[in-house]
Amino acid sequence: MQHISQDGLTIFGEMMLTSENFDFDEWLKLAKNDVDAFEIKRDEYIKQFIAQAPEKYHKRMSGVQWRIDMERNLTDSSLASCLKIYGQMWDSLCGDDGLCEKMESFLLYVESADVFCDESLDRKNTCVTSNVVNYR
Repeated sequence: MQHISQDGLTIFGEMMLTSENFDFDEWLKLAKNDVDAFEIKRDEYIKQFIAQAPEKYHKRMSGVQWRIDMERNLTDSSLASCLKIYGQMWDSLCGDDGLCEKMESFLLYVESADVFCDESLDRKNTCVTSNVVNYR
């Protein structure tokens, strides 16, 4: 159940999910002593974290989490799954059609386009190219 506080942050019960209230030692102890309880708590925490993100990101975040969970299920060790997930992260950043490639394409487009910003137009911060209007 979600509640929105005055400052617009999503709160579950009385606890807002933040890095400040994440107790690593508590999670480590639970993982060592009760793996099943750890996995249940981990799943609940992740679902709450995704739920407090803006709704437009829920599908993407859930999909990424599904990929992580599948990788964890397919490997024989925690280290192997960690390395596989780490590799996937780098691929999404620097691999084919990754973020770096998309940013490079965008920068080349901006450099080659005749771009100017005109604050006098109806919409604030409207940038106009010879054939495209982009709203920031």
